[in-house]
Amino acid sequence: MFEVLVNDEWVEQKPAHMDRFREKDSEGRVVLISFWNDAGVRLESTERQWRDSELLRTDALAILPDYPRGREKQVLLTYRQQLADYPQQADFPNGARPILG
Repeated sequence: MFEVLVNDEWVEQKPAHMDRFREKDSEGRVVLISFWNDAGVRLESTERQWRDSELLRTDALAILPDYPRGREKQVLLTYRQQLADYPQQADFPNGARPILG
């Protein structure tokens, strides 16, 4: 979901040229705040910031030896690998983002 900053308030709408916007994940957490570019697509630097923040957010879980366990650990490690590979996708930065799960 996108929200655009309009008169110092966040309004749910698709960003336009150089709008200040924020994007929320499925749980309503803000995952990035940036500017929309001329073509109306995500900027590469914005996507790299998002990817880096996701890697940082999952760092602690990835190095813990006893949590998460089993399938949950494998899902987490797969997600982190997808994040690492994300910038090499042919449609980066406008393709689908990796999803944890």
